[in-house]
Amino acid sequence: MYTLQTDPRFPLLSTFTDEERRECLPTIDLIVHLANTTRKSGVIALEAIAQDLPEESFFLKRGLFLLCDGTDPELVRQIMSNYILSSCVPDPGQNASLLRRMMEFDGVLSIQSGENPRIIEEKMLSMLGEDFHKEAIKYFGEMKGVRYEEYKHIENMSALLDAENVPCGGGQTWMNETLTMLSNHDMQLLLCKMDLKVLAIAMRGLPRTVQECVFRNVSHGLMGQIIEDMKYMGPMLESDIENAQQQIIDLIKSAQNTGEIIIARGMESR
Repeated sequence: MYTLQTDPRFPLLSTFTDEERRECLPTIDLIVHLANTTRKSGVIALEAIAQDLPEESFFLKRGLFLLCDGTDPELVRQIMSNYILSSCVPDPGQNASLLRRMMEFDGVLSIQSGENPRIIEEKMLSMLGEDFHKEAIKYFGEMKGVRYEEYKHIENMSALLDAENVPCGGGQTWMNETLTMLSNHDMQLLLCKMDLKVLAIAMRGLPRTVQECVFRNVSHGLMGQIIEDMKYMGPMLESDIENAQQQIIDLIKSAQNTGEIIIARGMESR
């Protein structure tokens, strides 16, 4: 697939000065804000934000308008790449401007693909380099460095949502009982195979005991992502939750049939 980084016209800039990277920190803050806005209010909410951006933010404005228009992701990639490549000249004085556009380019595509804002932020920070990470964290505030602290203790996870009032059929009951009885190894194997969006939807209908069982087997960072996904989804259709749970049931049974996980005797036939 075509990417900006593999385009032969793309100038290979191997280093940026600390000052150039420092100039791009507000861009990261803005991209994360746009990602959070999209999750809470939908992509159309970006149109008003784009209209209020200054003229010097032409590149980002165009990218956001393309998202609001529902443009195909590959076309968005090509159009934004063309804007960057047509204005690139090998002038070291333009390094900060190029780095900022690279961030906006990846940020717009990440928002369109529905990536978690935490992951988008990490992606933007990685473009500044490992040696600049501490300064970037200081810029965003100390809480950015311990942003998952509130999720470290399962028993104190007040951010967890109560289960939706979804009728629990035989399949869902079997799933709940199976998930709580799996070994940590088998639970982690299953979670690696699950689509995170499907998992977040399914967990909206799971009892808290099952939610906690899942969270004990993921990293604190991933726990934060799942909880935020659950919080920002808003009201869910009962059928959507049931469909997501059915996908997990199918995954469990498939892993059982291939011998990847072991289900306690008496549970497999339910």
